[in-house]
Amino acid sequence: MRTGYAVALLFGAINTANACTADQITLSDNSCVDVKFTLEFQGLNKNNNSFQISAAGVFYVDWGDGNVEVVNRTNDTTNASVTHTYASKGDRTIRIGGVATAYNSSNTNIAAINFSTSTNIKKALVRISGSLTDLFPELGTNPGQYPSFRNTFNGCNKLTNIPENIFRGIQHAPKDIFDSTFYACSQLSGFIPPSAFGGLIQNGSPYVNNLFHYTFNSTGLDTTCSSPHRLYTTGYESYWNSKVSCGTQYALTYVMNGGTNYAGAPTTFWDDEATTINGIPTKADNVFSGWCSDAGLTDCAMSYTIPIYTTTPQTIYAKFTPISGTMCSGGYYRNNGSCVPVGAGYWSAYNSDTRTQCPAGTTTIGYGVGADQATDCGYELHIGANTIYLRQDRQTTRTLNVQIGNTIYYANMSTANIKMSDNVDNYLKVNVGGTVYSVYDDSGEEYTNP
Repeated sequence: MRTGYAVALLFGAINTANACTADQITLSDNSCVDVKFTLEFQGLNKNNNSFQISAAGVFYVDWGDGNVEVVNRTNDTTNASVTHTYASKGDRTIRIGGVATAYNSSNTNIAAINFSTSTNIKKALVRISGSLTDLFPELGTNPGQYPSFRNTFNGCNKLTNIPENIFRGIQHAPKDIFDSTFYACSQLSGFIPPSAFGGLIQNGSPYVNNLFHYTFNSTGLDTTCSSPHRLYTTGYESYWNSKVSCGTQYALTYVMNGGTNYAGAPTTFWDDEATTINGIPTKADNVFSGWCSDAGLTDCAMSYTIPIYTTTPQTIYAKFTPISGTMCSGGYYRNNGSCVPVGAGYWSAYNSDTRTQCPAGTTTIGYGVGADQATDCGYELHIGANTIYLRQDRQTTRTLNVQIGNTIYYANMSTANIKMSDNVDNYLKVNVGGTVYSVYDDSGEEYTNP
């Protein structure tokens, strides 16, 4: 699970041995380019079909009639049109790939891509899908390194939808970036997907002058969320002309592989929040070894997080490992023939039928990793939204020491790149005498069966 968006300056994977997939554009040399954005049209005229790309980079336009155009912009030309003529009027799908490498630094109000300047395009566009910020990512934090989407769909009065993730790659708030983006799209309906501006929201919803000036004015977008949806608070509602973002609920399915799921395991999740599954299922004569994202049980962790803005039903898989006889490793205890992890706030010695609760106010990581003695009990150290579990016994030769009262508690330190915990991709680094260390607890390491 990640936060942040890497800019990959790749123009498409070349594959001459196999046919391109449905999500790729086939070029004249049979190489394949990933589709980043798709536009659907009804009754598009044969002549004067154009839109503007005002960014440097190599772009690939599949016009939907067997013609693919390679648009090689060597500089950030202002309002440069891409034009095509069809054999006849008809319904069309245009697909675009590639990535921008520079934007107009002299006029940051010039849209990186604009479909509002051609009457034919504007009147026939009915549906869009994909991410415009995969095509036009943030390239840095200086003026001129952000794409603009000012007026991009202004006046497209047959457009009906705002795609998920369309602007998710934007994390900062340059002036005017979404000024009039969907202005006067009169048939635009539904709600604004939570992921549409997810990068900005996850960055604290920063705002500058005219960021959302007239963005959704004169549209038919929802002003309330109706069941089964719920209101998603973005921090931008006061700038959206009363339009709202709404969360949607999706099904969560478990494949238990002969085991029994834990009580209260969620069977649904919302796309407007992250959902974590960290309960412990059971299976006779087996140890629970993790929740997995794949049926092959290779990508597994004791705690599984469905990231925010996930918009498809999910299936997760329970992994169990048979135990030999009835012997249970430390950090596990025998329960109805199974070795069960002790759980947060408990410890259990090797081959025990019971678990012991930590003293009030202390806890353990709860995954059965190392929680086999009383000194594994400790306090939670909160670093932002993340947690490191401190214990009373030292596990590494260099540690982060935290004194509480008269007792010193320890967090592990290593020169290796180890996460703070196993369900987030964040790292805590400290510099000691010029050497950089990761600070972590046992849940930050790869989980190993007992």
